Amino acid sequence: MARTFTRAQVDTTRAYIWSKDWLPYVYGGSGNPGGDCSWFTFAVAAHIQGLQANRRYGSTENCNRPGIFGASATGDAARLGLVHARSKADVPAGALLKLGFLHGGGGYNSHVAGTFDGLNFESRGMYMGRSGHVVAASARAWNDPLFHDFWYLDAVVGAGDPDAFPLPSGWYYGPLEGPEESVSGEAGEPAHHIAGIKHMQAKLGLAQTGRWRDAQSAIAALQRTDPTLTPDGTVGPKTWALIMRLGPTPAPTPGGIVELSHEQHAALQWGQPEPVRPIVRPGNVKVKEGQMWPRAGLADIWNETVWDGYPSHVEGDDRTGSPTFWLLETHREAVEIKALLASLQARFASGDTRQQPTAAQEG
Repeated sequence: MARTFTRAQVDTTRAYIWSKDWLPYVYGGSGNPGGDCSWFTFAVAAHIQGLQANRRYGSTENCNRPGIFGASATGDAARLGLVHARSKADVPAGALLKLGFLHGGGGYNSHVAGTFDGLNFESRGMYMGRSGHVVAASARAWNDPLFHDFWYLDAVVGAGDPDAFPLPSGWYYGPLEGPEESVSGEAGEPAHHIAGIKHMQAKLGLAQTGRWRDAQSAIAALQRTDPTLTPDGTVGPKTWALIMRLGPTPAPTPGGIVELSHEQHAALQWGQPEPVRPIVRPGNVKVKEGQMWPRAGLADIWNETVWDGYPSHVEGDDRTGSPTFWLLETHREAVEIKALLASLQARFASGDTRQQPTAAQEG
């Protein structure tokens, strides 16, 4: 039965793999800081299992077991629990770590590269303009045509908590043009990182595109409800937790609109909602002080049937009105000012430059 590792454990090993990117190839090295092809692949197998990674567990020939399929490696490499497959097709699709070997007699004549949780990694001589430790980029995958012998670690990633922050420490969801730690969903990131974006979008009631930019404005609106957050739409652990508190993920509605709670509507439109005064009018429902509007109540704001208690922004003006009232009032003032300017321009054009007399002058 396959072993199960948590997403946090897997991401820690992914970060370890990335820490070796661009280090030089060291034949016979033991990870201080780098090594050769067999060291790198065996170190990854050791790291995910909590074993010491900066030591040697053998060479490519410890995994040379022709015809002995399903067996473990020999020597110290046996501690790693790698399993020999009959062919590429016999390597389980969901295996966490997959290795491809070229057996040419050992040493420089043999080679191995691996794929861990979808991430290719390799330590090699010069190939495609790069030598040394290569992660992603041009690193060969476990099933590259170069290889003819295949091994795997019989382990998978556990489901874990779906609401747990899915990125490694120091990483965040953000723009494509950001640094490497900014996961946008548009740069070929791992599937489970993109799944995190879709999970956020589902919580926010948005289409699950898997692109951070499609959720940025909604996330920024929600961030404005918490004064400790910068409302830029980027998502680290604190903003992630805020999104996860929106409630259970709405069930998808094929071909329709995902329904949001009224709290979610308010957060996405205005941030923190205005306090609500008690009021009863014919045909309306009484709303208690501080209680959030239902969706019908939110619509009433735009219909001017409930909330008209916004005070004037002009000192000395004690009037109150709805948002629509003040919008129309501003428009009326703008029209009056425009008419006054037109009148003054006409007077000056006719040569009449007299000022209006003051009360003292009239007396």
